[in-house]
Amino acid sequence: MRGLFLMSSFKCLIGFTFGNVSARMGLPYFYLPVFLFLVLVPPPGSSYSIDNLENEIPTLKYLKTEGLDKWEAPQGLHKNFPYYLSGFDEDNRPIWVMEFGKWDVRGVVEKGGQDLKDLEKYMDQWVYRMMESMKIKSSPDNLVDEVIIIFDMDNYTLLQLNSIPTVAFLLKKIQQLRDAMNFVETGYVVNANFMAQALVSMVRPVMGQDMEKIEVYGTNKESWVSKLLKKLPQDQLAPGYGGISATANQLWVLYRRDLLSDICGLRPLLGSSAIFNKSVTKALNSPRTMMSALGKFCTFLFLAHWGTSDVLGRIEDRIPSLKGLFRGDLDTWEAPPYIQNNYRYYLSGFDYDNRPIWVVEFGKWDVRKIVEGGGQPLRDFDKYISQAVYRVINSTTLRSTPENPVWEVMGISDFDCYSLHQLNSLATMSYILKRARELRDAMQLLNNGYCINVNFVAERLINMLRPILGREMERVEVLGTNKSKWLPILLRRFPQDQLPFWYGGFRNFIPYRLYG
Repeated sequence: MRGLFLMSSFKCLIGFTFGNVSARMGLPYFYLPVFLFLVLVPPPGSSYSIDNLENEIPTLKYLKTEGLDKWEAPQGLHKNFPYYLSGFDEDNRPIWVMEFGKWDVRGVVEKGGQDLKDLEKYMDQWVYRMMESMKIKSSPDNLVDEVIIIFDMDNYTLLQLNSIPTVAFLLKKIQQLRDAMNFVETGYVVNANFMAQALVSMVRPVMGQDMEKIEVYGTNKESWVSKLLKKLPQDQLAPGYGGISATANQLWVLYRRDLLSDICGLRPLLGSSAIFNKSVTKALNSPRTMMSALGKFCTFLFLAHWGTSDVLGRIEDRIPSLKGLFRGDLDTWEAPPYIQNNYRYYLSGFDYDNRPIWVVEFGKWDVRKIVEGGGQPLRDFDKYISQAVYRVINSTTLRSTPENPVWEVMGISDFDCYSLHQLNSLATMSYILKRARELRDAMQLLNNGYCINVNFVAERLINMLRPILGREMERVEVLGTNKSKWLPILLRRFPQDQLPFWYGGFRNFIPYRLYG
């Protein structure tokens, strides 16, 4: 009876308390059991350390299987690609310095072979060591789960930036290791000259929101040293960064194989309860964060119970990042004639499953002219691209029925006439990568895409887009300039009467809708 009484009292107390809280915050009452579940049921152990990698950052768990704790990089890499652990900030976060401006990535990429494989492994090992370094000064009372990074771009030259394979390699590797930004508190890019800033602009679309953690400073040392010293202890920095540590620049040697295990073994991993307590504390101190998490979790439970077919509804609801397209005037806006006449795309027809077939003759698009012109024409072109995505989304409703709903589209990108003039412009490439990043989620609507007439230059562009589009590129087939090879592929997938004559269709073909 006493136990029953206590349970009833607890239930009433909790119900009263959370009933009031729910009413004040406008939350459904059923958030209560979800909140209790989140607080009372401990999750799996979590820490940004190599030992818990599978649980916290699954995309990086491969680092555990590569033997990076014992691998000894060739001496040439240590000498020519320097990075080191400089010290620790006031919260015991490790401070890592990468002198990237001295890295001759182009020399290794163009050489290829084992040297390139070693460089990739060397970069993986750096991430591995950063994660391990968080244990050095971590304790049950002071969990360290973040690092500080300084990227020194001094001596970065046009020689590195002017190599398409080199930039493509960097973007691919950054995409692969992007989730490591989860344990970066702040990153500082210093000594960034014009070329380095151009590289940073190309990296932004790959990094996305994670770039908000990065502060970029130019070559004026006086402007950024003071910023570093406000956040980082002077005795933990090398003199080149305003510090007084004479040994900081030599600390990379401490990562020899025989010392790594000693340093990383100084602190045992914390138990999951301590980590969880800190996570809960952070959440409770931020009501917005807590309620956002609760809302997402409750939505997950709701969808898991009731199913998604009736709840998700329209495509714009399925892809929240594209909702902005439906709040403007894209349904009625008319692009200026100079854009419509020179940047054509069209709805060619429909495939055997009533999926719309969209064609863009991208090889004829002079994007560089628009980007370098800037001003209102560039803003109009931006809107023109958004309107194209809007039209692609809406086209799925044209032949959709309750019995046979259409959720996907087909795409053909024709790169005929694409030239080095486009690819050789850093501003143009940065713009294309930025827009690809912003509209990447629209690729979820793509069932299959075909890139045809892909010459050497167009192939380089596609390789630069791969890190940004990620797995969505698995739906895209890249075909060369030999029409006899790609034409049969198109005719196997599409009805002949739904294609233009130059793609194997009939001579009297008229597109379903022509834009431009």
